[in-house]
Amino acid sequence: MRVILALQRWITEKRTSSSSAHVGSKPIASQIPKNINTIVDHYSIDPTTRTFICCSQCFAILPLTNDNVAAARSAYIAQQPFPSCKVQSAPDSLPCGNPLWKIRRINDKSFVVPIQKQVFQDFRDWLGKLLATPGVEEEFLNNPPLESNVTKDFRDSPIVRAFKGSDGLPYIREPSGTPPDLRLMMSLGTDGFHPFSNSRRAATVSCTAIYMVLLSLPEHLRYQQKYLYLVTVLSGSVHSNINHSLAWLVDQILPFWEEGVYYTRTAKYILGRRTFVVIIPIVCDTEAATEISGFASHSHHNFCRRCLLQLKDIDNLDPDTWPLRDAQTHREIALEWKNSPEPGRKALFDKHGVRYTELLRLPYMDLILFTIFDVMHFGDLGNLRTHIMDIFQVDHTKLGGEGLGTSTKDNYTKPSNSTMRTIWNVIRENRNLDPQLRRLNFDVLRYICFALGLRTNTRRNASTLVKRIVEWVRVDPFFCPPIHLS
Repeated sequence: MRVILALQRWITEKRTSSSSAHVGSKPIASQIPKNINTIVDHYSIDPTTRTFICCSQCFAILPLTNDNVAAARSAYIAQQPFPSCKVQSAPDSLPCGNPLWKIRRINDKSFVVPIQKQVFQDFRDWLGKLLATPGVEEEFLNNPPLESNVTKDFRDSPIVRAFKGSDGLPYIREPSGTPPDLRLMMSLGTDGFHPFSNSRRAATVSCTAIYMVLLSLPEHLRYQQKYLYLVTVLSGSVHSNINHSLAWLVDQILPFWEEGVYYTRTAKYILGRRTFVVIIPIVCDTEAATEISGFASHSHHNFCRRCLLQLKDIDNLDPDTWPLRDAQTHREIALEWKNSPEPGRKALFDKHGVRYTELLRLPYMDLILFTIFDVMHFGDLGNLRTHIMDIFQVDHTKLGGEGLGTSTKDNYTKPSNSTMRTIWNVIRENRNLDPQLRRLNFDVLRYICFALGLRTNTRRNASTLVKRIVEWVRVDPFFCPPIHLS
């Protein structure tokens, strides 16, 4: 946090003009504190949290109670094994069995403590404190989207326009009732980081923060204030293990859906008001999106989160031919995955590229529409440029067509004829093909893919090219090398 605050001071100093760089006699940048404790004390934002035992193997969340501590202490005194994790990853799997407790010695005393703990911030309390802050409620808008088709804000998007509450009416609508209901939307995201910066431990220790950002703000305020709710920080984030933390979050959010939660008093309404909250966009990078939403990675044959276009057809740039995913079918496959034994789960995932996520317990959750492209990674960090210039190989200095980058023989360096004859013989015999191909350098593999009509636009990933050649030979074992390229 010291680094973040220092960065904020630097940005403020650079972006403020000379006429507005002071409040009174002090520069604005100098008034940003250097320590997070100053902010916590000044604004009284010390959060209400709950601490759980976290299994260091499967990341299951277990209650940390006096009875559990007493049971672990009794086992230690009786010289018996400590209680272990009993959570099953699948219906047919054995309990995890990972130890949950350890002994910590301080001076001459021994204490029984959890091996790993996880802290969650209480959402209802966080929102209650926010609504008790004067001026905050005036920033929230329940106004319906604009009548025109122009999208100026997230409220104007087709998804928000069509989204309905539990009563079947548009969720974002004119406030009604006395006092009027408050209807909020929040985005959900995760972010991985190394807590030890560039130290040696960073290579082996990673953490994931799960957070939500309040979106129901007018356009002119959204970039001035960000109300962020930090759910938790967990060690690691391997596929379904993140579901234990998501389950706790869903338990927090579900009461805000059908009946809403009534706060007995807010800063604006002394008699209180009813509040509804929904999670609409899931905003994170591609890797995090696959974990939090249960999709397969971009290397799966069902690589896209929006459609069912196969990886072998990824060069197809005609959207009208892309078969779209269906939210109900996706939910059914995910629930089947959840209720299947381990072998069945693997088969389902290999076929569909879908896992279960606890977010599906939210009745309105549409993972296909709600898992969106992160604008920061897509635009600011250059992913769009990489796709257009490196992957699609679009060059604005040359006369282009579809931009696929595999159209001419001149784009590739052809190996010698003797080398090509040897390679064709190796492919034709199809014996120990994979290890023999891996001995070739990237340029040779790329030329072979081009000669066979396979995709070549990869960022110097030789393993991907080898897999494409091996798969091509498997599908067409009666291989005859292209005469004009041999």
